[in-house]
Amino acid sequence: MRNAALWLLIFLSSPTAQEPDRNALKKKLLDVRRQSSELERKAEADPKLYKDPEFLKTMKTLDEEYARVAKELGSSRMPQAEWEILSPKYDDVNRRIAELDARMEADSKVREDPETLAALKKLHAERGEILWEIHLSPLPETQRESLMKRLAEVYGKILAASKKIDENPALLKDEAFEKGRHLLFDEEDNLLALLASAYMDDRDSVTQDALKKHAPQLFEEAGKGTAHSVLKNLGIAEWDFRSNDRDGNRASDYWVGDVNGLQNICPMKSEGKGCQEPHWAIKLLSPSAVALADLSPLKDVPLATPPPEKPAPHWGYHFAALASYEIKGGEWKKYDDGSHRNPNRFGFCAMPAVYGKVTRFTLIIDEGGTVFRKDTGGKRPDGFPLDLVKDGWIKD
Repeated sequence: MRNAALWLLIFLSSPTAQEPDRNALKKKLLDVRRQSSELERKAEADPKLYKDPEFLKTMKTLDEEYARVAKELGSSRMPQAEWEILSPKYDDVNRRIAELDARMEADSKVREDPETLAALKKLHAERGEILWEIHLSPLPETQRESLMKRLAEVYGKILAASKKIDENPALLKDEAFEKGRHLLFDEEDNLLALLASAYMDDRDSVTQDALKKHAPQLFEEAGKGTAHSVLKNLGIAEWDFRSNDRDGNRASDYWVGDVNGLQNICPMKSEGKGCQEPHWAIKLLSPSAVALADLSPLKDVPLATPPPEKPAPHWGYHFAALASYEIKGGEWKKYDDGSHRNPNRFGFCAMPAVYGKVTRFTLIIDEGGTVFRKDTGGKRPDGFPLDLVKDGWIKD
């Protein structure tokens, strides 16, 4: 009986019973990736292969196999022992990259040296391979929380440095100050590379999560600045939309239907295909997560990606297109005549998702490009007033 109990204990503690064989899965994943890369190289040399049904079938099979194995690897956290191997490797390669960057910055001859450039390229490739392996599984919880806490600290220092520059622009010429600031940027980038994917939205979400948990006051402060920047970027997106006829309607006009449309509507030349592929979207918003924070996304237009059932706050804010604007005589006119476009005007607002949590202020902007703020009690603005001061709005 004791022997039976012992064998049972051994079986239950074995990798096959408790968790997948990580080394075997990694080896499989590398093999699939190698096969996919070889096929891609062949297709680059002979583009006709992309029309070959057998070739496409093979590529699809490899993609599915990669997704299956990656999912199995990602179903459990990275073992602590594995992290203790990968983490020093990551730190070491970043150190070597930083040393090489410093040498290149100090000496123009080094910047043009083919061997140095080749060495730097090799180091970045090595860093990429380490990150690929790290991203296969969720990090050990203790390490992830430690990295998130450090990210919040670094972000706070970057924000503090930015404030100092606002107060004293001459600091930009202070070599020691600028060196320290760029070291913070490098550390932030390295932390985000460990905690998130290469996608900007993912990195942005990780930063928000880190601040919410480890520096809530900093999250509130950053949220206010982010909402202001988002409205400014919406203005830039509108200029792009109008100047470059992004919707392909052969008219010089602004998009006034919603916020989401500036990311997800399809150009008119694609409408006949039903916008079945995400890459057909106009994608004018940065980051694209702003589209998910739209309070009133349209659903009666051709969209590459349908809006979520419920808006997701971006840095504690929701965003929306304003419905109307005031003209002389106290009359209010609608931005949208039914076409979701306007030749001359647009307006947007940013509202706290939870009034009083991040801020009490609602922000608005129109085609003039200036952001204004007001405590509306959390109420969505009816439109853009003619006399902002009289209506209680002040420049943000």
